[in-house]
Amino acid sequence: MPQVLNRNKNASTVINGIAFTPTKNGMLSEEITQDQADYFLKIPTYVAVKAPAAKAPATPPSDPAAAAAVEAEREAAERANAAAQAAAQEKQQA
Repeated sequence: MPQVLNRNKNASTVINGIAFTPTKNGMLSEEITQDQADYFLKIPTYVAVKAPAAKAPATPPSDPAAAAAVEAEREAAERANAAAQAAAQEKQQA
């Protein structure tokens, strides 16, 4: 299921009944339906986040290094997706 990223880092943790989690790049939604994603994507501060090919395995709390690696990978994917979205928007506006 899709997720969206609100690039407004000061946004609420709940928007239209959808939970959002703070990240370095903004507020990341929980998994939502495509219809919900389409609604959010009409708003300029929102970008689509590509779902990972496979869910990352649950990391036991006793392994902070693995948890940090999983979070770093997720944030890198968010940055790449945000950059791709920004480039697409710039190209569209040109």
